[in-house]
Amino acid sequence: MQNPSKIMDFIIQKKFKEILHATRQGKLYNFKDELKKELETILSKLNNLDHKKEIVALLQEINNQQSIKDWMN
Repeated sequence: MQNPSKIMDFIIQKKFKEILHATRQGKLYNFKDELKKELETILSKLNNLDHKKEIVALLQEINNQQSIKDWMN
């Protein structure tokens, strides 16, 4: 499988396209939750431990940002 940064670039591009499509249809789209789901799916398919560590770090960063936002509200 490709390196995690290329995977992330592809996933983010895909999610932004989904946001645009949802916006055009007048629907709400939770980017952070959808990104987390996609990363968790990719994580289960990866075999390389270094790549898994990078994806886990990204997931932790997303969770940390969510908890900081919750704490501030």
